[in-house]
Amino acid sequence: MREISDVIVENFLHVSKTSKGEVKVSLDIIPGSYVSTFHAMFKGYFPMFDEFAVKKELENFREKYDFILIDTSPSDVVTIKPVLRASDYLIIPEDGTIEAFNAMLIFLKEALPKYIWSSFDNPRVLGSVLTKVRRNSTKLLLEHNKLLLNEISENTEVMSHIYDPPYFGANDDHPEDFILSSNKEYLSDLIWRNESIPPIGEVFDKLFLVSEKLQPDLYSYFYKVFYRLPSEVVRRVREW
Repeated sequence: MREISDVIVENFLHVSKTSKGEVKVSLDIIPGSYVSTFHAMFKGYFPMFDEFAVKKELENFREKYDFILIDTSPSDVVTIKPVLRASDYLIIPEDGTIEAFNAMLIFLKEALPKYIWSSFDNPRVLGSVLTKVRRNSTKLLLEHNKLLLNEISENTEVMSHIYDPPYFGANDDHPEDFILSSNKEYLSDLIWRNESIPPIGEVFDKLFLVSEKLQPDLYSYFYKVFYRLPSEVVRRVREW
């Protein structure tokens, strides 16, 4: 059987200069297709029909990584159950539509309690991140945060498993710093096409070739992705 380490295709090392010296951030990348539970199982990375297979495999890497992030595709809870079993925390993206909000609500109030929390306490929900919304996004974030709390505030099981406030940025002086929206056309061009060789370095190189008109928008986006959201995730984990 092959292991996760066999499909890690690139290590990206970023070094930042600070007043206290150098800070090195190292990332190991697995292409998104390999995160698919069925793909991983059929390729022999994990045993079939074992909902704890991913958890068992990741136990081998606890000493190597500070954080292991798994990006799943939108799916039913049963399909991604092995990933949920392996997770300590969960972040839910929401694109501002009523369909996405209602799907998240069903996931929180029905799917997780029935299929996951009925036998284990984890994963806890660190919150929801608003994505893709460009107009009136701050207002929408605060409205959805209020709506969600109204729906779950009397559900003790859900409230004990979700951070309050549930939306990232809802209690911050600058909630816009936690809303992931940017120029879709350019960002799609940054995504690698060859899954076996993701050119992470090229993404950063391209940023210096962007027109001046797009630069503020894109740099704001990456500031959120690489600083604001990760910092808040770590804060919520440590506080919890």
